[in-house]
Amino acid sequence: MFNNSYCKLVNGRPITYNCNSVDKALISDMPKDVQDRILNWIKRDFIKSKTPYMDKTSYGLKHIIQHIDNTYMTNNQFKDAMLICGFKMVDESEFNCHFYISKI
Repeated sequence: MFNNSYCKLVNGRPITYNCNSVDKALISDMPKDVQDRILNWIKRDFIKSKTPYMDKTSYGLKHIIQHIDNTYMTNNQFKDAMLICGFKMVDESEFNCHFYISKI
């Protein structure tokens, strides 16, 4: 079965495709104070790892931040924030991707 939900990196920034919709929203589309809070939270609470964290995808991780910060962001904006903070995706084509981070 063909899965038409995927992610693609263009110039190091994610674009997420889901059926007939495209999510090009980036963390830079958010107000500066919100960007700073999210980026600082990621830098403070995630640790880079050589092994992937497979318990939660980008979608699950973004919900943790949203619950703590009470700020909505798209899955694509979360992926963009993680990339900006230097975290690597396990598979860049995954719609809900995993990252190389230590257990949270």
